[in-house]
Amino acid sequence: MANKDSSVKIGNRNSFGGDTAIGENARIEKHIHDNSINYTGNKIDFTSIENLSKYITNNYNEKKVSLWSVVVAIIGLVGDLISINSIIPGSTKIINFIPKFNLTIGWIIFSICTLLLIVGIYILSAVQHKYNSTCPKCGKHYAIKEKEHPQIREVEAHDGIKRTTTRHYYCKHCDFEKKVPHTETIPYEEED
Repeated sequence: MANKDSSVKIGNRNSFGGDTAIGENARIEKHIHDNSINYTGNKIDFTSIENLSKYITNNYNEKKVSLWSVVVAIIGLVGDLISINSIIPGSTKIINFIPKFNLTIGWIIFSICTLLLIVGIYILSAVQHKYNSTCPKCGKHYAIKEKEHPQIREVEAHDGIKRTTTRHYYCKHCDFEKKVPHTETIPYEEED
């Protein structure tokens, strides 16, 4: 019997080979000869972080905003560490030298500080997006965009599924293009 490639066209959320393909009419191709599955993924939507980045960088001093967002994130992290003992039930302590507070106070501190941590990191990421999306050829900010849906290839290996996602980027101002592959290993689920 000869090895032949086969392809399956699926709908919005379907399982194929133990994995889920997401996307309208995603095309999955299973290659029997090398035990791989190829399909397209979804583009990453940077619209909200790019809009926030443009607003911050156009209206405020980037260095001051970056500094304040780091300070806010550090305050959030320290507050979370201080309150972690209080939200764990019983007499268990994660950090021995920090006292336990009332459970309600612990949750209030933890919630507020987690929010501060998230806001600080998000604002810092928004400022950094200006430089992450700068074209290396023409030097213009917010120029790099994703060209097409990423190509994803999964191959079974001894330690798990090797998933390689290749994204295609281009500059909207010049002729710069780049393919960026990213490989990750998804461990097999252990059976009971």
